[in-house]
Amino acid sequence: MRAFLTLHDPAAAAANYDSGVWQSDTFYSLLTAHVERTPTAIALRDRYRSIDWQSLKAWTDGVATQLRALGLVQG
Repeated sequence: MRAFLTLHDPAAAAANYDSGVWQSDTFYSLLTAHVERTPTAIALRDRYRSIDWQSLKAWTDGVATQLRALGLVQG
C-alpha cells in the first residue's frame, strides 16, 4: 500500500459504519449486482442512445484494464 495524504478520520469512519450511515458497498459492487439481476435493463440513457447494465460493466472493466496498463495502481 502506498502512503498518501488524507483528511480521513478512522474513528469517524468507524462510527459511520457502526451507525449504518455508511455501507460496505462500492459503486462496482452495486454495478455487479445490477448486472446479475437485470443484465439487459437500461442503465443509462440520453437523447441519442442507451446502455444496459452488462454493457456498462464491460465498458467499466475495459477502462480499468486500460488504466492499469498505464500504471495506475490501487491505493
